Amino acid sequence: MRYRTQIISLAAFTLLFFLARYPLEERLPTHAFLRADPLAISMIILSARRLAVSIWPALALVAATLMLGRFFCSHLCPLGTWIDFTDRWLHHPPAGAKPAGRMRHLKFYLLAGLGIGALAGWNGVFWLDPIVLLTRAYALVLYPLGVMAANLGLDAIRPAAGAMGWVTLSHAHFSQPLFFTNVMIVIILAAVLLAGRFGRRFWCRTTCPLGAFLGLFSRWAPFRRRVADGCIECGRCQSQCPADAIGADPRKHRWEECTLCRTCAEVCPVEVISFGYAWRRRQTPQLLPWDPSRRMLLWGMTGGLALSFFHGTMPYRVRRTDAVIRPPGAVPERMFLQQCIRCGECMRACLTNTLQPGLWEVGPEGIWAPLMDLRFAPCEQNCNVCGLVCPTGAIRPLDLEEKKHAKVGTAVIRKDRCLVWERDRICLICDEVCPYNAIVFRPVDGVRRPFVIEEQCNGCGYCEHKCPVGGESAIVVTPMDEFRFSTGSYVDEARTRSMRFEPDPGNDRFVIQEQGLQISRESPLIPEYKSLPAGEGDRTSGRKPGLPKGFILDR
Repeated sequence: MRYRTQIISLAAFTLLFFLARYPLEERLPTHAFLRADPLAISMIILSARRLAVSIWPALALVAATLMLGRFFCSHLCPLGTWIDFTDRWLHHPPAGAKPAGRMRHLKFYLLAGLGIGALAGWNGVFWLDPIVLLTRAYALVLYPLGVMAANLGLDAIRPAAGAMGWVTLSHAHFSQPLFFTNVMIVIILAAVLLAGRFGRRFWCRTTCPLGAFLGLFSRWAPFRRRVADGCIECGRCQSQCPADAIGADPRKHRWEECTLCRTCAEVCPVEVISFGYAWRRRQTPQLLPWDPSRRMLLWGMTGGLALSFFHGTMPYRVRRTDAVIRPPGAVPERMFLQQCIRCGECMRACLTNTLQPGLWEVGPEGIWAPLMDLRFAPCEQNCNVCGLVCPTGAIRPLDLEEKKHAKVGTAVIRKDRCLVWERDRICLICDEVCPYNAIVFRPVDGVRRPFVIEEQCNGCGYCEHKCPVGGESAIVVTPMDEFRFSTGSYVDEARTRSMRFEPDPGNDRFVIQEQGLQISRESPLIPEYKSLPAGEGDRTSGRKPGLPKGFILDR
């Protein structure tokens, strides 16, 4: 029964992960596992001091733990299922050896440190939470590898498909996502899985803070392990227990460690072990006392407090650089770093792959937090999936109109790298690709040169991505004038600041006039300018055929 439940849970986790993509079916609970993670939700509430998302899924799991005990770890945890699978292929210490020993208390010390750190403003749950760890590994490692394998398979059958006349299959190809820091994520996941070499579920019983969190609530669960009379004390249940929950006396167990996996009942030769409800106190089986070291708990809390200072959140100050652009709809930076659990859902779902995991751009507190690499790819203006799949509210869910007005920054032209400004060459790619006509050309020293209209730029990054200059782009998006609100309308804010983000009308000449720079027909900058009859040249602007849009070079 347990194995079937594990397989179903892992399959549901994997399916929901792959459904979190563009276009998103909003009725599907694609972030159900992350929303049901009480540890992650608790740390967000403590660090951000606000209820950012619905807490009912997490409360439901806590309520189930109060009734059934720590069943989630053995039946529903997807990372636990992966660990059980890899443990079957690893060599373990001899039966009866308990290499974990008192290391089983380490997870409670880590939980204490995470709790105190969250109270001080630092949310470090993304380092150790099992649901977050596996989701991030899926998003940034396993998913790209799966796409690569699918493309290799298509390449293998492409010649045969072409010979058979299957045109669609012969030209099929999946866009290959690429992410930074994936080597680090592979190392962490491998360490979690290979820790089983020291004992079954070694990471779960020594390090997992979610297991420690649920273990604290299992103290009052009436559903318990019971040992009937007739126990021969053979010790098989003690040696085979993957959670190290059974003490020297096989009739007693540690309530905070037992995951209700029923392994002890399966290996009992006299079948005296069972699991059931014990509502009355006299029916309650004997439990071993919870015996973590108070000194180590204090050390754990001290470490969490020290880390909150080390990560730059005390006193509430976050280092920023001009290179960091957060996704559209991201809440203010300090709140963003506290609410973001670095699960990677937004990066996996990003249509253009512009969202990348951060490293040290804003210091250690920003590691794995999503940022926009607009040189690598722009932000698709008809996609709002990143906010819809975010499980914690770090990126607000926005409709397309709100998302269009969620200004992430402003493009700035680096004149020392621009072909027009530096070399007087003809180039108008940034103007051509801008969706909102935020780039116009004005005459300077006899040459029409590009300028950015800040009130019309929402920082989408098409100009930076398409800039033909090698290496760093000659036009870059900076966080200048970015919109970062936890509540409120971006459309209203843009209207208040007299900003407008409308589609490109395809006519720079009118935009120049609106900026107060009149271009007359007799201007020496455009000696060949003639107004052409309807049907000839450009009907919109009346420019002569052969001249590029918005660009006239004085010869």
